[in-house]
Amino acid sequence: MERNSLLTVALLCIVVAGVGGQSPASSPTRSPAAPSAPTTSPANPPAATPPSTPMAKTPASSPVEAPKSPAPVVSSPPPTPVPESSPPSPSPKASAPVSSPPAPAPEALTPPAPVAAPAADVPAPAPKKHKKSKKHQAPAPAPELDSPPAPPTEAPGPSSDDASSPGPATSADDQSGAESTRVLRNVAVGAAATAWAVLSLTIGGTDTTAVTLEWAMSNLLNYPEVLRKARNEIDDKIGFDRLVDEPDIVNLPYLQNIVSETLRLYPAVPLLLPHLSSNDCKVAGYDVPRGTMVLTNVWAMQRDPTLWEDAEMFKPERFDKAGEADKLLPFGMGRRACPGAGLAQRLVSLVLGTLVQCFEWERVGDELVDMTEDKGATLPKLVPLRTMCKARPIVAKLI
Repeated sequence: MERNSLLTVALLCIVVAGVGGQSPASSPTRSPAAPSAPTTSPANPPAATPPSTPMAKTPASSPVEAPKSPAPVVSSPPPTPVPESSPPSPSPKASAPVSSPPAPAPEALTPPAPVAAPAADVPAPAPKKHKKSKKHQAPAPAPELDSPPAPPTEAPGPSSDDASSPGPATSADDQSGAESTRVLRNVAVGAAATAWAVLSLTIGGTDTTAVTLEWAMSNLLNYPEVLRKARNEIDDKIGFDRLVDEPDIVNLPYLQNIVSETLRLYPAVPLLLPHLSSNDCKVAGYDVPRGTMVLTNVWAMQRDPTLWEDAEMFKPERFDKAGEADKLLPFGMGRRACPGAGLAQRLVSLVLGTLVQCFEWERVGDELVDMTEDKGATLPKLVPLRTMCKARPIVAKLI
């Protein structure tokens, strides 16, 4: 009997343990919020009236799920005492609260959602507060702006301490930079002046040289004896084996006289370049105030019969006399004279000598070449020169 009573007590303990363990065993399957179920379950026990089937299920599942039940109790052979004893009656009552938690369990699941929502809403205002705090913090940089003035005060300190070394260095750099700028400016000005001089010589010497050569050939065609004398001089001094070269010009005085006579009668720039009087002066009884533009009529001066014998005649021999060449002013005189005078004389003499040496020249008809002048700064011909030429034997040898 004692043994049966002990078994009965053990079974009751197992049933109680099963009843107490089913609620936590079933609750984890539904949700972690099962612990709150006991607080809400007391109001629902009369509503739950499950059949006897759940009671049969509970004893079968309870010994397996309960880890706390001792092994010897499970292995007890007499299953019959369980129906004989009265404890089975309370088991349905005890199972009622066990089965009831599933119904409130979903109710327990729903409240956490609204609870979580306000919880999420509660921190929401926190960032707004932080934003407001940031807005309030915006003026914070203001003190930082007040702090920078301190470093400038400290900066002059080290600069004053080191003023001995960096000061002269910077001034030296400035001086060197200024000197380099000055040098570059002078170089640029010099280059521009040189370019302008070269351009002036090229432009001024091209048209004038061509005009002077045209007038010289026209005079030679109208005076065949002068052309013959020039050809004979070149053949005697140069020969038939080479062309006239620049160093040979000095040995050809008659050729130089032809060029000088051409410049006397037909100067390339008949009025020269404009000049400006630097002081008040008197010229030929005329008062010329300071700052007056002066134009020199070289064309009229070099045809003045009081200065030249047979002024209108083409006579190269006149320059054989000493001092006759000093009266020529085709390039001006003094400091304002044409800087390309020597180049023009050499170039015109060289080209004219080559033309006379290599070709035999004749007029197109019996009429003389028209020597009428046209209007212009460089005194061009009114009627362009037309002539006939024939190559001399020297050209065949040289080619």
